[in-house]
Amino acid sequence: MGSTPTPSAPGEVRERFNRFVLKTNVAQATVGSNPTLSAMNKSKSLDDLKSALEIIDGNIDLFHQGKISTYRVIATQLHILFCGNGALIPRIFKESALHPLKGPRPELFAQGLIFSSPALISFDGKGNSKVLKLFDENKKPISIEKWLNQPLFNEKVTIGKLIASVRNKEGAHSDRNYNATLIFTKSIKLVDEDIHVKYIVAIGEYVSRSLHSILHHFKIN
Repeated sequence: MGSTPTPSAPGEVRERFNRFVLKTNVAQATVGSNPTLSAMNKSKSLDDLKSALEIIDGNIDLFHQGKISTYRVIATQLHILFCGNGALIPRIFKESALHPLKGPRPELFAQGLIFSSPALISFDGKGNSKVLKLFDENKKPISIEKWLNQPLFNEKVTIGKLIASVRNKEGAHSDRNYNATLIFTKSIKLVDEDIHVKYIVAIGEYVSRSLHSILHHFKIN
């Protein structure tokens, strides 16, 4: 792709594009009628991205229909997108960034704060709750590495560690024991659910919105 176009109407394309700042690394190079190996590999990465997004979207819908265990699938796909050496997003997009959490402020943890929720949580009085406004989309996006390393509930439980913990302990594997991250999050409930359950879904919802915006921006179907 070429350089990022400058939107002619402020608040339209720019508003969508600022969700997920990046430079695309997706090529359409071909040799004659046959794609090069590099182009084929990049095409596979893009297909894998679209599949991960479709799986996330489908399981978010199922979660809201009452299929609570689908949060494990969402975490597994988030891990494919962002975590580890083979993560899809850094592979496809040379420079990518996501919005920071709305809170908590890191200095509070330095003062001994044990737990803080970075998001607003709504309760409907009927036993249901929803995580709202987890990320501050009015602030400048930060690199994926910094985004993953943000403290979520305390200094030790980061976004990246939570995604990896759910994927490794509950999603892609059935380990015998929980790790320290899940032992902590399972000790805190939102109504009758472990707190990490709806936070994984909220992360998935934000990522889904961001990726749909950027795929639309680059006209990738």
